[in-house]
Amino acid sequence: MPLGKLASIPGVGMKTATKLIEYFGSEEEALEAIENIDLHSLTSSGMSVRSALNIVLAFFSQKLGVSPESVLRTQDAKALYSDAIGLFKSKVVNPLSRERFDLFFPLPLSKLDVILERIELSSQAVKLVKGLSESDLYEINEALASVQPISSSTRLRVDRTIIVESEDDYARLREMGVEKYCQLEMLEDSESLRDHLESEEHIILVLKRSIYDLEVETEFVEVFHEVPSLEKLLPEIVTQLFTHNVKTVQALVALSKHLDRFPDLPAILRIRSRIDAESLGLIMEAVDEVGAGPRSGGGRNVARIERALAKVSEAVRESEIALNAEVEKYLSTYEARVSGETIAKLLREASASSVSSERLLAMIPGEVLEMIRNMVHQAGRSLREALSLDATEAEWLEGIFPDSISLPIEVSEKVVDRLKMNLSKKLASLRFKVLSEVAQKLAPLVQAFRDAVSAAFELDAFLAIGKVGSSKGFSIPKIVGSEAGIWFRDAANTRLLAMEHSSPIQTVTYGLGFGSKLVGGDGERVVLLTGANSGGKTMLLSTIAQVAMLAQSGLPVQATEASVFPVDQIFFFSRPAGMRDAGAFESALTALVEVATTDSSKLVLVDEFEAATEPGAAAKVLASVIEIFAEQDRSLVVVVTHLAQQLLESVSLPLRVDGIEAKGLDANYNLIVDRSPKINYLARSTPELIVERLLHKSSDKVKKIYEKILEKIRSSR
Repeated sequence: MPLGKLASIPGVGMKTATKLIEYFGSEEEALEAIENIDLHSLTSSGMSVRSALNIVLAFFSQKLGVSPESVLRTQDAKALYSDAIGLFKSKVVNPLSRERFDLFFPLPLSKLDVILERIELSSQAVKLVKGLSESDLYEINEALASVQPISSSTRLRVDRTIIVESEDDYARLREMGVEKYCQLEMLEDSESLRDHLESEEHIILVLKRSIYDLEVETEFVEVFHEVPSLEKLLPEIVTQLFTHNVKTVQALVALSKHLDRFPDLPAILRIRSRIDAESLGLIMEAVDEVGAGPRSGGGRNVARIERALAKVSEAVRESEIALNAEVEKYLSTYEARVSGETIAKLLREASASSVSSERLLAMIPGEVLEMIRNMVHQAGRSLREALSLDATEAEWLEGIFPDSISLPIEVSEKVVDRLKMNLSKKLASLRFKVLSEVAQKLAPLVQAFRDAVSAAFELDAFLAIGKVGSSKGFSIPKIVGSEAGIWFRDAANTRLLAMEHSSPIQTVTYGLGFGSKLVGGDGERVVLLTGANSGGKTMLLSTIAQVAMLAQSGLPVQATEASVFPVDQIFFFSRPAGMRDAGAFESALTALVEVATTDSSKLVLVDEFEAATEPGAAAKVLASVIEIFAEQDRSLVVVVTHLAQQLLESVSLPLRVDGIEAKGLDANYNLIVDRSPKINYLARSTPELIVERLLHKSSDKVKKIYEKILEKIRSSR
């Protein structure tokens, strides 16, 4: 399906479409994110993960003309698929990659080309993972775990005031949403502008006239003569997209280095082109300019003033203390016509305003006054050096120590406040300039960044396929598109694989229809499965379903070898639960008959249909339905039943009956079961073995009863 309108995707209404267009900037960008399965960007727009996944599922279902429900026709089948795909989801490193596997739903024969494309993808994934060392895989997993969705800057708020003189410009800026990020004001007159300049750190003016017409000091004011873009007024919108996601950028850089060493598989070439090392390098260089280690002059200046502001109060207090200590020490050692102690006393009185400056100057030797003035001057120079101020900034220190001499010497709080304000204004202006330069570099890389994050999640899912497919007991299935059939060797149920076991899982080899390599089988498409209770019949039934589902999804299957014909529909009917009644029988029969009357190719798996009604009636009904299935050359049917003998007597055509045999009892009188069915074999029931076990474990008092029961069972065989 070519990229169309958002509203054409099922489930996307006007409200959702508008939200996506606002976030991505255009309908084309939003559609591209959906087609690229960019779930993290879709969720960043404000929707839930489930909503984003539903939109992507709807898009691809529409594009393919197939939905997950097209093949998986019963709730039981969907539950089995969920279990099977869960094995792959469990192997992703980043939880945000997990939902991608919901897009790997089973496809019918009509989409054979897509199935084969997926099979090729799975083959590439297995090949890649098998070639990776443990250390490489560990490092890749660490990087993937650090990749996070790009957090939005919608909550951004900066200490900045934008003042405009035109009502049209004011209205336009409001429409652009400027007020969400900073203060927006109308220019009243020069006096009100002076008030803003005195009280606020950073001001941007949008003027139609020259700034000089306003007759105000505008050293740290930014001026635009027409309304610029939102990003020019607020470069943080761009820069924070990257600075808030530095760990993700670093993780992507690490991944790009590994990708460069990967073999040139088609899937890797696609992912490598999106996790572009050159673009990521440019991003890191730009981000460093607003980080801890800027390399440009502007960036270094910002860092210098930030450090100065951070320590100005402490540096001033330390300078004041050090100066007074130095003066006191000097005076304590001074001896002349007027003792140093007397001078110190006079200076303290001067501080209390009890002595006139004329009397003070007359009584204190000139050399002492000169020495103290030198100390004050040196304290000012030391303070400038401590704060790393340049020549212009040093002028803001003028008057920080008083011209009149008194003890203790106290700094001017007014000068300190002026220094802080001027440094803050300069910092805001410099930071704005640096951010603007950085934003200009980063703006063209936003899409590359989004693509790289999306590709990282794709890589995670790709590696998960490889991890599962390269595991012991898994293989890439052979897809057969000519005649209906399914066959596998040494398969295990995914539910068992997901659980921890103290003993090895017993695998199963089985098949029916075309291409089956079973000894004794002859391409039969309809089979009755018999055998012991707890022998694994239901588990085999679900294993058949899962092998078919995974193969039709284009994924590795849990068997050492498998060949699968992609059917159009998969039906799984679990054993009817509860009491036998007319309602349960009617529901089970209606569902089965509806399946039998469809023309589509299908895999039908039925577990103990007879549990819904009386055994005698069930055998006759089931025999009729089985005959219909047998006439359909693209239907594959396995029926688990305890009524095999009755069914064989009721059907008018030969049926293959396979049996899972309980071989006997072990030394502890536990059942010994061979989970792989014997072909063309009616297995004996478990009750005989259960009675035999009870016989061996019973006391002498009841032994005779069990012997009699066992004799009856064996005589009726």
